Amino acid sequence: LKVAMNLSLEIVGATKGLILLYNKMENILSVGTSSGMETVKVVGDELFIQMDKFSLKLESNLIDYISGRPDIYTLEDIENIPQLFQTKDWLLKTGATMFAPLMIKQDIKGFILLDANVDDKEFFKTLMNQISMSLENARLYREAIIDGLTGLYVYRYFEIQLTNEIRRAQRYGKKLAVLI
Repeated sequence: LKVAMNLSLEIVGATKGLILLYNKMENILSVGTSSGMETVKVVGDELFIQMDKFSLKLESNLIDYISGRPDIYTLEDIENIPQLFQTKDWLLKTGATMFAPLMIKQDIKGFILLDANVDDKEFFKTLMNQISMSLENARLYREAIIDGLTGLYVYRYFEIQLTNEIRRAQRYGKKLAVLI
């Protein structure tokens, strides 16, 4: 996420940004990463940036609206769309001037907020799609190596890691012990 944030900041010439990840089951956001913002702290379901706070609980009309109209939104765009009123609060309190959803198909994975003006919206949408795909790939990888019921690594992951450690021990001429 940090790499995605830094890349986004560099490409659009922004000085600060925030990636918020969406938990669909609980209908709440969490902070993925931030850059250029002084103090970012989560307490309960509220996000504090310096002395400003906003709720991480999402309004249902916001999700419905954005799912049907994924786009890059600026503060000016939000003024005319009542369903996006909650995002106006985000932008004002973070100092960002735009936000974009991070989506896979019609499924919202999160949002990115930046303090930039984007001239080439299509290019920026492509960048957001790439970040969204990276998030989805990371989630799928985690699901592939961690058992959903126990939260423990699966046996196949153990085999792969053991092979890597054996090769490392051989490469550096070290002994390897395995305790099970």
